[in-house]
Amino acid sequence: MKNFSLLLISILCLSCSKDKFSITGIFPDNSYDSTYVYMWTFIDNEVIDSSLVTNGKFYFEGKVDSIVPVALIHRKRVVERPIIEKGDIYIDAVSCELRGTPSNNKLGKFLSDYSSVMERYTEELDVIKNTEELSKEEKEIKSEEVSDKYNAIFDSFALPVITENKDNYVGLLTYLTMVRFYTDEQIISRYELLGNEMQENNYARRFYKAAIAAAATSPGNKFTDFRIENGRIGGGSVSLSEYVGNGKLTLVDFWGSWCYPCLMSFPGLKKMYEKYPEDKFQILGISVSDTETGSMSAINKYELPWDNIINAESIPIEFYGIQTFPTYILFDPAGIILERWEGFARNEIEKSIENSLENN
Repeated sequence: MKNFSLLLISILCLSCSKDKFSITGIFPDNSYDSTYVYMWTFIDNEVIDSSLVTNGKFYFEGKVDSIVPVALIHRKRVVERPIIEKGDIYIDAVSCELRGTPSNNKLGKFLSDYSSVMERYTEELDVIKNTEELSKEEKEIKSEEVSDKYNAIFDSFALPVITENKDNYVGLLTYLTMVRFYTDEQIISRYELLGNEMQENNYARRFYKAAIAAAATSPGNKFTDFRIENGRIGGGSVSLSEYVGNGKLTLVDFWGSWCYPCLMSFPGLKKMYEKYPEDKFQILGISVSDTETGSMSAINKYELPWDNIINAESIPIEFYGIQTFPTYILFDPAGIILERWEGFARNEIEKSIENSLENN
C-alpha cells in the first residue's frame, strides 16, 4: 500500500508539473532589489503578472494554458521577450541570454546573433559620426552605405529563422525584431512567409499594411487622396486634394504636438516657407494622432503661417504608411510624389525643392 501511495503521489506530481513554466532572471547586481518586473502580453496588450526583485533576481511561475510570447518590463524598459511554454526558462539580463526551452533556445540564439551584429553596426556608425574630416553630407552617405551592408547581414541569419519557424512565435518575434531594419519590400515579403496564425498578430499586420501603403506612396506614384471630417481649422471637412496636385510644389509635414522633433523643426520650416515663391511652393501641415487642443496650441505657439489639417487621427498613417515623426513628402505640381523623408533633413529637402522649382 505504501509503494502504491508513493506511485500515486509521483503520478499526481508529474501531472501537476507537466503544464507548468518558470522564469528565473538575474540582474547585474542588488541595486535592482525592491523593484518590480512586470510580465506583459502583447496578444491581449495587458500586464498579467509581476515579480519583486530580490538579491538581484526575479522569478515567475504558472500554468501554461497556451504558448504565448510576453515582454518582461522593468522601469519601463524591456528586459527580454521570452515565449511562455512548459519548462524552465532562464534570462540573464547581464549577458542578454535567453534559454531553457525549445522555443526560447531558438529565439535566444537569434537574439544573441542579433546583439553581436548590432554592436558591430553601432561601432561603425560611431566611427563615421566622430570622423571630423567628413562633411555632414559625406557622413550621411557613408552611414547609409553601412546601413545597407548590415541590412544584408541581419537578414542573412534572420530570414532562415523566419522561414523555419513561420508557424510559431519564434518566427513572429524574429520578424518583429527585424522590422526596424527592413525595407518596405522586405517587410512585405517576410510577412508573407509567416503562417496564417502569425500573420493575424496585430503588430505584424500593422507593419505589413504600413509597408504596403508606403510602397504605394513611394516616389514616382501619384498622391493618394483622403478626407478628414472636421479637419479644417474653424470647422468643416477637408481633403488632401485641395492642396496637392493643384499646380504648386507642395511639402506636406506629418507632425504631432506630442512629437518633440516635430516642434523643433518648425523654425527651419518657417525659413523654408519664406525662402521660396508663394505662387510656386507651399507647405501643408497635417497633425496626426493628436487632439485638437494640442494641435491648435502648437500652431499658435509657433505661429505657423501655412495651412494645417487637424483631427486627422490615424488616417494619414493608414494611407501613407507613416511610422516615424516627423515625416515629409514632397509632391510636384501635378501631385506626383517626388521624395519622402523621415526626420527633418533640411538640406536634402531644400535641395529637392530647388531642383524641382528649376525644372518647372
